[in-house]
Amino acid sequence: MRDLLLPLTLSIGAYSVPPREPVSPDEAIRRADAALYEAKDAGRNCVRGPSTLQA
Repeated sequence: MRDLLLPLTLSIGAYSVPPREPVSPDEAIRRADAALYEAKDAGRNCVRGPSTLQA
């Protein structure tokens, strides 16, 4: 079988709920989604999380 090389990029948006912070599941998903799109906007191949997001 012939080896094929395919270009692959990975962008990750992460959010973890801090202890004692009341965050609804919908809000946690919204924050993770915002981090994902910030990673994509930054040029792909990167990870973004709460410390990189503007409140």
